[in-house]
Amino acid sequence: MDVMVSLTDDFSSQLLQQFKDTATEAVKELNIVNSYPEYLTIKQAAEFLNCSRSTLERKYIPAGLKVITIGSLRRISKQECIDFYEKFDY
Repeated sequence: MDVMVSLTDDFSSQLLQQFKDTATEAVKELNIVNSYPEYLTIKQAAEFLNCSRSTLERKYIPAGLKVITIGSLRRISKQECIDFYEKFDY
């Protein structure tokens, strides 16, 4: 069963522009994510999560954000940051 819908030229143009804007925004977000290394320093993780280093260490890490410690080096996986925010996304 095929359904044909007729759209005005103005509406079609607006819809196409909305699709383009959405795609452009998605590419920008992907570029931001890809500009960071896979394993972030504490400072990079705070930037990536758009919070202060203090908030990261006093709230996020105690709330379950996993930190990898090797000797004195501390790193946080970029994917762990994404998963952490998604876990608290309502």
